[in-house]
Amino acid sequence: MTLQELQRLHLFEPLNNDQLARIQSTLRERHCRAGEPLFSQGDPAPHFFPGEERGHEAVPALKGW
Repeated sequence: MTLQELQRLHLFEPLNNDQLARIQSTLRERHCRAGEPLFSQGDPAPHFFPGEERGHEAVPALKGW
């Protein structure tokens, strides 16, 4: 993600460019297939998944399914 894309995320709006650059340096791109779950409801949240607007949809994934 570019610094401008990060800054458009509400969570990061108050950060300056140096702070955004530090965050950007830790990011890794991950490609997912349509319908592939990133996590399930109730899972620990060790990662943050800012998504690109490409028709993504938040659908609760039930454990055991």
